[in-house]
Amino acid sequence: MVDVIDNIREEHVAIARVLNIVEQELEALQRGEQADYEILRDAAFYLTEYSDLFHHTKEDLVYRRLRRRRRRAADLVSGLEGEHDTLRRLGLAVAETVEDITDDVMVDRADLERSIREYVLAQREHMDREEREFLPLAEKTLTDEDWAEIRSTLASGGASGVRDITRERFQSLYRRLSG
Repeated sequence: MVDVIDNIREEHVAIARVLNIVEQELEALQRGEQADYEILRDAAFYLTEYSDLFHHTKEDLVYRRLRRRRRRAADLVSGLEGEHDTLRRLGLAVAETVEDITDDVMVDRADLERSIREYVLAQREHMDREEREFLPLAEKTLTDEDWAEIRSTLASGGASGVRDITRERFQSLYRRLSG
């Protein structure tokens, strides 16, 4: 149990670090400076595609088990699943706008700033809710058998090869996080 929950929490920390970078670029925009659109593009991709492939998939496994073990958790789980959909939509909107900018398409700066702010706020609120409500409930409710099945499903997913390929995609973001 602890390893899955700890891993989700570690990923939340990594996501928060990427959100900090996004906020730094937003602050540059708000000061009228040029943002690093390569970093924004990589961050948006990481926060949508990479999170959906790995982080949200892991959480979804825990959501399903929790819903089976505790019917009263269904509303919480449904809300969190809906938030994943909202985060994906908001993140893709940011990614598409940044992609337009890098392709020299005219984009309204105020729209970009609003889109980034909305996305960062939604992402932070979602992670906070998971940390406050979902993870403690999962820790208390799920059995050793549930955790063993979750770990088995994760191990059979073959994600490590995809992670290695995807890691190459985020070299500039990785450098920024390391620096």
